[in-house]
Amino acid sequence: NFGVIDLLVAPNDTITITGQLPDLEGFEVDSKEERAMQVYDRVSRSFARVAAFINAGRIEEENVNGELQKFSDLFWDINLNQPGTVAAELSANEAFRLLEGWNNGRMMDLINEGLPDEGVLKSALIYGKNYKANTYGLDAAVSYLDSLNTLTSNTNLKKVIGQLQVKILSDSSAVDKAKQKLSAYSAAYGSEQEVQQWVEKMTFDLDNLSEGKAAPAYTFTIEDGTEVSTNVTNGKPRLIEVGALTNPAFQQQHEQLRGLFLVYQLYGVEFYTLPLEQNQVTIDAFFEERGKSWPVAKTDGFSREELVEKYNLSIVPAWILIDKDGNMIGKYEGADFNNLSIGLNKVANN
Repeated sequence: NFGVIDLLVAPNDTITITGQLPDLEGFEVDSKEERAMQVYDRVSRSFARVAAFINAGRIEEENVNGELQKFSDLFWDINLNQPGTVAAELSANEAFRLLEGWNNGRMMDLINEGLPDEGVLKSALIYGKNYKANTYGLDAAVSYLDSLNTLTSNTNLKKVIGQLQVKILSDSSAVDKAKQKLSAYSAAYGSEQEVQQWVEKMTFDLDNLSEGKAAPAYTFTIEDGTEVSTNVTNGKPRLIEVGALTNPAFQQQHEQLRGLFLVYQLYGVEFYTLPLEQNQVTIDAFFEERGKSWPVAKTDGFSREELVEKYNLSIVPAWILIDKDGNMIGKYEGADFNNLSIGLNKVANN
């Protein structure tokens, strides 16, 4: 036993370790994956510096897109030059991410160029699907996922695609179609316990929390002592944010939600936050730094267990959107945050 070395290895990679016995001090590791990750890390560090300049306003606004395009191209080159590596998969994802929203045409061209590569396909499930949904509607997104499903034989990816399709259909109020997809998904993969649990969760959501269903009755008390009930809306739609304030994902999405608040408060939408922490010091510290844009529930002003049970919460942060008549628009958990604006637009247009 000459020592212990911790390594992160990739499938089918060949690793060469060079060092001097007996203690292997100053050893070197060489592999295809290691070399690819070095290139990826180098470009990532460079972009992090540029991003800091952009955020600080030190790069002229008219030059920002040029920088994003440049680094997208650099990441895409890594994907092309390091095929089959984790670095290639990460680089493809970055190439698409930097283009999303401002150069969707180029983003979709790269996705189509890279398919059916599995790493590119994984990113297409995010960026390609979002583009189709936002540009052509949710039905187009479901059809796009069908096309991606034909490109892979990877069972895990097929399961992910099936779940995404059920979620999209449920978010688009196509409950019957969602149930059909869910039934087919269960028939294909339902022998696995994890799949069974997900199917049970989605069945509950479709039966009880889909758009148009009466919101389960739930009451909480905000800090000024006012009681708020989900089924007594006083003619105003409301969005209820649920999460652990110390969670980095919650913190990031709370900031994004404040941006949505500035828009949708103009349409009469009431916003509330239900913090899962029961320590008032933690809650006060969170809002002292950021300020309160809308009411927050008292720490002892609601039952967390009842909330989880009635709204079938398994992932936080989560957002519950209810229309002015006390009916569900949707429940959004975790990454579903990206679809929250779609639900808010429905409220605004009614």
